[in-house]
Amino acid sequence: MIRIMYVIATMDIGGAEKQLVELVKRLNKDKYDVMVCCLTRGGPLEDELRQAGIRYSILWKRFKFDFSVILKLIQLLRIEKADILHTYMFTSNSFGRVAGLFARVPKIVISERCVDIWKNRFHFLIDRILLHWTDKVTCVSNGVRKFYMDKIGINEEKVITIYNGIAVEHLHTNADITTEYGSRPGARIIGTIGRLTLQKGLKYLIHAVAIAIKQIPQIELLIVGDGTEKKNLVKLVSDLGIRERVIFTGFQKDVGSFLRTMEIFILPSLFEGLPGVVLEAMAFQRPVVATRIAGVDEVVVDEETGVLVPPRNPEALAGAIIKLLSDREKAREMGIRGREKAEKYFNIGLMVEKYEKVYDELAHPGIN
Repeated sequence: MIRIMYVIATMDIGGAEKQLVELVKRLNKDKYDVMVCCLTRGGPLEDELRQAGIRYSILWKRFKFDFSVILKLIQLLRIEKADILHTYMFTSNSFGRVAGLFARVPKIVISERCVDIWKNRFHFLIDRILLHWTDKVTCVSNGVRKFYMDKIGINEEKVITIYNGIAVEHLHTNADITTEYGSRPGARIIGTIGRLTLQKGLKYLIHAVAIAIKQIPQIELLIVGDGTEKKNLVKLVSDLGIRERVIFTGFQKDVGSFLRTMEIFILPSLFEGLPGVVLEAMAFQRPVVATRIAGVDEVVVDEETGVLVPPRNPEALAGAIIKLLSDREKAREMGIRGREKAEKYFNIGLMVEKYEKVYDELAHPGIN
């Protein structure tokens, strides 16, 4: 039995958190004994861990540089006698690797989830130093893999791309949300889903909708999610005079009902890793309009499963929206091909299989 400790900041509903939960739920229970450790707090996804019988612990990190959490994690790792420590994202990757080193965990795996252009030289210095005590770096896309190889000089044998996965066959909904959110009869509903932050480039989407409405006045935009930029985005919508055409739904747990309602899914992000919500949109056979950025361009095939446009370009976004809304047959075909690609390359089973292979090779080197 291979004992694996996963470390992540919270159990909030985010891309990395959801992927971690889906992974630990599906690992072979005859081969792996797993535990999840949250550094800061739990969150809504705790329920899924409990229902799946996954053990988890919360260390209650109180502030940014609360290094006492490292001592707690060292103790927990020693008690659990972890064979493999697997951490997610910068804080957990940093605190976790230090704890793993002092707890003498045999193997350490970290996951890089995004093209982290927000990091400065100090962050990369920490990454570079701790890389010496890292046995494997998993990246969610080749774009993320190249970014970190270039930035911190990861040895090619130490890094691997493992795409995010979705349970395509389990994604379904019959819910109808059009009445609840005030969509008008005959509306051409498009939308986006995610955190309302600067990274997501939503102001460019709102400007694009203001442009596209002049040609297709039936357009309505659903913005599903919440975040720090909501106040600014609401003001922008009002300033552009399209308040009745843009609906802010707030945070929603069941995004499937919204995807089902949209004719087109749009991701105007400035940087990403490999966005799971795009995979979900493809699973619902929705054509995707997205920015041509690292990671996203590995999921969305331009003119095949959607349309890629330059980031920070409302005019290009508007053109792509108009193009797909004006050709329903083309949009339908893109949606079908998107579903096929999601099933073939981004199935959750493939993801789990690749992680299990990593764990097996680390725990039993030389045995295939």
